[in-house]
Amino acid sequence: MLIILCTLGPNQFGRYTNHFYTTSPDEIGTTFPGQIGKHGYRSEGIAAYIYTDPPLLVAPAVVPLYRYYHGKIHDHLYTSDFNELACGEGNPDGYNYEGIQGYCFKYSLPGINRPLYRYYSDNAMDHFYTTNEAEIGTTTIGVTGKHGYISEGMTCYVA
Repeated sequence: MLIILCTLGPNQFGRYTNHFYTTSPDEIGTTFPGQIGKHGYRSEGIAAYIYTDPPLLVAPAVVPLYRYYHGKIHDHLYTSDFNELACGEGNPDGYNYEGIQGYCFKYSLPGINRPLYRYYSDNAMDHFYTTNEAEIGTTTIGVTGKHGYISEGMTCYVA
């Protein structure tokens, strides 16, 4: 299944800064790049492919991709590490657990998958995910890249 990348806003610089990823076209209301869907999100198209259900043949190689939302700063966070945040309502980081978004690979399988990198911008209060190393310009954890996004490492492997 695909992960649809959507953005909300533009900010004062004309850049869209609230990134939202979903496997459900109904959640956004559009899959066409450039179209505005529900809640004002603009579809940017397919960011990556993950499984909506764990595939039986490769089940030991996949992990859930958990989705969290921080209502105060309007930010979605995705992680494959269940223990990264305190799960459930009212965790100490302000993120509330929204469920499993899908399933991604925990290991590199050359020619089959690629890393999904996670970044955070303090200025935009936004997490951003990409498979394109050049998009932000760094994959080194803690290093600031383009547009003020700081690398938080790799989330998992996606197709």
